[in-house]
Amino acid sequence: MKLRDWFELVRIQLKREEGQTMAEYGLLIALIAVVVMGAVLILGNKISAAFTQVSGAIKTTNAGGGPSLLVKARQPKEERP
Repeated sequence: MKLRDWFELVRIQLKREEGQTMAEYGLLIALIAVVVMGAVLILGNKISAAFTQVSGAIKTTNAGGGPSLLVKARQPKEERP
């Protein structure tokens, strides 16, 4: 095989685009995963604190032993004459 044939073989292989699309999708998925992990690391404590605050507010509202907020929302309203 001559050197010219090797160059031609390399040129043909470089023009093939079958595997490039899959590699691009892989890079995009990796980039999205890095962004999501960064967001979770930065905002994780704030989100956890917000859920804790909401949970505490719900527990405080229901501390009297009455029906919970969900049960109150499902009860039919009284009709006024």
